[in-house]
Amino acid sequence: MSTAVALTLWWAHAASAVVWIGGIFFMVVIAMPAAFGSGEGGPKALGAMGRRFSPAADASIVLLVFTGALMFISGTGLRAPSAFQLLKIAAASSMIAVHYYRGKGIPLQAARAEGAAKERLQRLSANLARLNLGLGFIIILVSGVLVK
Repeated sequence: MSTAVALTLWWAHAASAVVWIGGIFFMVVIAMPAAFGSGEGGPKALGAMGRRFSPAADASIVLLVFTGALMFISGTGLRAPSAFQLLKIAAASSMIAVHYYRGKGIPLQAARAEGAAKERLQRLSANLARLNLGLGFIIILVSGVLVK
């Protein structure tokens, strides 16, 4: 693989990770606390932000999977044992599953739920967002090990 292609793949992969993990960071650290501390309209505003961010996250996921697969197959940029590669793939796969469960599964359940059940689903969604942020930070750490 040429250096230009490898650098383009690496850049697209890194940029997609920044968009996705950075968006999760913003939602968990800034938007969620602000929304739940601002009264009745806060959770609705948070939902609107999440719906607005979701297409960018989805596009980032597609690009991450595509560029990650190409780099993995070609061996581009990898300098560490395969256990780290597997950890990164497992964490990324978990993040993707959580993202789609939060975006598709929980809203369907919440639409049918009322009262305490709905609140439980909101707490679950918030906790899964925090989990995804933690997994994202693990991926960043492991990525540093892989390219060192």
